[in-house]
Amino acid sequence: MTIVGIDLGTTTSLVAAVRDGGPQVLAALPSAVAWLGDGTARTGDEALLGEAVLGVKRHLADPAEPGLPGPVEAAAEILRALRERAQAALGEPVGQAVLAVPAHFHPGQRQALREAARQAGLEVVRMPSDPVAAALAYAHEAPLQGTFAVFDLGGGTFDLSLLRVDGDMIDVLATLGDDRLGGDDLDRALVAALAHDAGAVVDLAPALVRARAAREALSLRLDADVDLPLAGGGRLRRRVTRGQLDHIVAPALQRCLAMCRRALAHARLRPAEIEAVVMSGGATRSPTVQRFVGALFEQRPRAAIDPTRVVALGAAAHGAMLAQGGPLLVNDALSRAIGLEVGEGVVVPLLPRGSTLPASAHVAVPAGVALHLVHGEDEFPRRFATFEASGEVRVLLDADGVARVTVGGEAVALRWPHAAEAGRDTVLMAPIPRDDA
Repeated sequence: MTIVGIDLGTTTSLVAAVRDGGPQVLAALPSAVAWLGDGTARTGDEALLGEAVLGVKRHLADPAEPGLPGPVEAAAEILRALRERAQAALGEPVGQAVLAVPAHFHPGQRQALREAARQAGLEVVRMPSDPVAAALAYAHEAPLQGTFAVFDLGGGTFDLSLLRVDGDMIDVLATLGDDRLGGDDLDRALVAALAHDAGAVVDLAPALVRARAAREALSLRLDADVDLPLAGGGRLRRRVTRGQLDHIVAPALQRCLAMCRRALAHARLRPAEIEAVVMSGGATRSPTVQRFVGALFEQRPRAAIDPTRVVALGAAAHGAMLAQGGPLLVNDALSRAIGLEVGEGVVVPLLPRGSTLPASAHVAVPAGVALHLVHGEDEFPRRFATFEASGEVRVLLDADGVARVTVGGEAVALRWPHAAEAGRDTVLMAPIPRDDA
């Protein structure tokens, strides 16, 4: 049976498989879901005809509204649609998948994605990070050797991973990311700048669609017309140059580059030591993004494989290797520190950022206190799972970064993010300021 590769994207999702000796995309659809009155769902282009739920990937760890389908159920519908389309393309049942995941996703988000796949009838055999999948797509075309950076800027998430590739072994040296930063935020910055200059209030949802079209057009041309609908009727029409776009999106891209510098420092690498920079995610097709990245790493980024497809293609290549019993070994690493909150606000560190997966830690906990697994290095780490136990507790993260807890060798039930407090599981991105200097 074919093991397919899946990239559940913020704006577009893809399923791929190895056919005729190489990975090929079998189907792609907008990451949109619309729920009908009878409880059934429409996905992709059909969903966009009505009131669709968008950006599910950004909200996988968010609680569901009482009595309504949540982000996990919405993601499951998208994955089910991809599975059905893959079955139609392959002419055989599809029940297993390599499901790529943003490198910075915490264990709660990874568990939510795995649960969505289960609801869609898919067994997840591996969950490589998006940057690892992108590297595998290139490795399938030609052997890789050396230290690589993968700059992954999709519709709603950003990852930067530094990888050391040696034959059939991939070691993740460092990874950083932000699940509230992506191409969507570049579109918001463009809309905000144009509306501010005109002193106008736009109809945001359709304005963002028009802004994205203009941003993508500026990947091919030096200027583009933008036509934004206003909230009270009427239109805001402007011509935007590529240079103006550079200025408008610079604050968001500088946030990306700051994480790149931190990752390099963590891995104790200089830009000159990077063999190549691989571009992944639709937003990286922009010459603006490529110029920013190229300036930091002192080289022209590599985008020979379509950045919008490279993750799905790499996941498919990984699936084919697993199906054939290949020797590929991926040593992934934690992008965020993991700790245990004992009671209210007392956090016991368990696993530091950069720990090689799989990993485990032990801690003794008293009886009668609330226990929360948390992630993050800042002053306010965020909860991603809750459980009850006492005595010697072992926290384990498997090779895919999914957590489980045991006491005395017996598994302990975990309550995952969708059942936790919204305020501790949601990180809201601050508005991107416009630099008028």
